[in-house]
Amino acid sequence: MRTYKKAVASYTAFMRSSYRTWENPGVDMLAEWMVHMYLSDLSAKTSRLYLDVVAGLYHKAAAARRIPEAGAFKDFRSLLKNQPENECGHRITRADLDRCISLTREAPAMSGEMALAADIVLFSLLNRAMPLAEIAMLRRRDLDTYSEESNAVAARHTSARRTYVFPLNQSENTPKTTARRMSELVRRLFSIKGIPFTGDADSTLRTIWACGALRLGVTASEVRSLLGDALPDIPCIDMCAPENLPDTCLTAITRSVGQLFYENPLRWFAMRLRPGVKYDDITRRFGQISDEITIPETFYPYEEIARRTGRKLVFEQKPVIADVVFFRSPITGVLPLFARIGDLAWCYTTTGRPGAPYAPIPNSAFINFQKTIGQFTPDYEVAPLGGLEPRAHDRVVVVGGLFHGMDGEFRDITHNPADATAIYRINLTGTNGIEWRISLDPRLVTAAK
Repeated sequence: MRTYKKAVASYTAFMRSSYRTWENPGVDMLAEWMVHMYLSDLSAKTSRLYLDVVAGLYHKAAAARRIPEAGAFKDFRSLLKNQPENECGHRITRADLDRCISLTREAPAMSGEMALAADIVLFSLLNRAMPLAEIAMLRRRDLDTYSEESNAVAARHTSARRTYVFPLNQSENTPKTTARRMSELVRRLFSIKGIPFTGDADSTLRTIWACGALRLGVTASEVRSLLGDALPDIPCIDMCAPENLPDTCLTAITRSVGQLFYENPLRWFAMRLRPGVKYDDITRRFGQISDEITIPETFYPYEEIARRTGRKLVFEQKPVIADVVFFRSPITGVLPLFARIGDLAWCYTTTGRPGAPYAPIPNSAFINFQKTIGQFTPDYEVAPLGGLEPRAHDRVVVVGGLFHGMDGEFRDITHNPADATAIYRINLTGTNGIEWRISLDPRLVTAAK
């Protein structure tokens, strides 16, 4: 019963993700399901078992005259007998794909030969698994036909004194020797990063690109249209009929898959200070490791509290959340950071367990948090022109900070040309009839209804 439930769950998940229906499954659809199970890290033996289970359920339903007989299962299983086994015995799992994505996103921060190998891999994946022999002979004058991202990768290696883009001593070696050297570089890099080779370097890159495309929701038939027939490392994909896609669609898919390996956006994360650790300890450590990694921007908001001691008014700063520091970093920069400050703090993860992916803070949640405390990070910009443009005597409402919910009268704007910021001056009236004037960030003010 447990196996039956797992098989039906896999079949249902595939149909939902591909918007299929139960009625009249075809050979092409079953092949797509086998590719889906491969992407879910199921073994070939388990995939065929699930196929047999679902085929049996269809047969019983047809025998009970509840659905038409589905002959596609019999046809598909006969075709499976001619499917070649994976000769090298390796496959690209979800964890392998994640490691490759992390590797290519970290490429700009690497150095030496491994940086060269990582950029070659990235350039290939940006261009639909471009063969290494073609990359080896790529000249500077050819870059005009490539994307902005590809040019950014190439710019890290081009030189006005060299005809070829990547420094591989092409003029001293034959194209075959150069391509072999590139392949060895890529093999060594993948070995260091724990990514298996499925055959040679080119076939491995094609498999990685295909797995990335399938993860993004590209169908196996569309992958066939983009890469052709030479994908022996993904079972049953050659049974999926390639679709006749327009050039615009092919370009869009290629760019989307390339972005999966290229994008490394800055995101806000939260670190939790360990017992006894202060924010000053973190900043002191940052100063010590600034030569090793890029130090992230931090956000550690304080509240200013006034306390009267006799006739003297004393102001002190109290952290809003004493043991939590927010920091802005590329996704791939979090692990190297905590390899160096892990004794002082730890970063929140998606599951709350060590080893799980680090959890970026959703932008909307972080903006709401800043509004609530009335303090903002530099990346939270003032509303663009055409937004709130109050005039003198307009009624406004404070939407965050200490005066949240209070309405008042807008007086004027103070501009600071040095950093292009603005401060609103507002008159507020308390419930006791006392009026006072405050200065607020524009992001804490909206027009009254």
